[in-house]
Amino acid sequence: MLTVPIVGLTAGGPLILSMGVDRLIAVKYPTKYRYFQEEPKLYIIGQLLFPLAYSVTFLIYGFLVRDTNVKNQIICANPLALNGSAFQMFTYSSGVIYIFVFIIYLTVYILLKSNKASARFKSVFRSLAVTVGLVMFGWVTTTTANTLSYSISDNTYTAQLIQMYAGITVNAAAASNVFVFYKINSEYREVIKSLLGLKSKVNSPLFEASSTMTATKSDANFQKRRLTIV
Repeated sequence: MLTVPIVGLTAGGPLILSMGVDRLIAVKYPTKYRYFQEEPKLYIIGQLLFPLAYSVTFLIYGFLVRDTNVKNQIICANPLALNGSAFQMFTYSSGVIYIFVFIIYLTVYILLKSNKASARFKSVFRSLAVTVGLVMFGWVTTTTANTLSYSISDNTYTAQLIQMYAGITVNAAAASNVFVFYKINSEYREVIKSLLGLKSKVNSPLFEASSTMTATKSDANFQKRRLTIV
């Protein structure tokens, strides 16, 4: 019953990491990023490999260490889907992932500060940084509460209640993403409008190409000419 929720629970952190890696490639290696966009399906599959592998690992491991005592009552809730060592491994590995997320986004921020990226590209990154910051705050508080739950109380039921209510922050952060994107960045705003069937400027002449591409257009053209010559 909790298979799908476990996928969402375990894939959240790795997906944030993948999004950070995508931004890092776009800023650090813009020419290669344009090349990757020529095969978007393969690129997206490559970005999803780690989140999927991470999620499948905990699906299998969580099933292997499940509570097989039929006399025990199990609460059907997302945080309690993983049992014992599987839950501990998930908590600790999530902490490591968030450290890498922080390092990657800090690196991207420093690169944007030192490079002449377009204002529109910086706006795209700012909206992503805000949403990632909110989600990271939610996941970090949830992970911390989950880690300390058994230390705070010896009562299993009390620990389980702490783990369930600790998920409020991460759920609130995840629900805020679309509103942050809509408020901060005009490109996301137009796409969200089009998804909702509202009037959009996406197809108008005023709607420019992706800001990721704008900052590197001249360098990309030079690289393309050089490849053609070769």
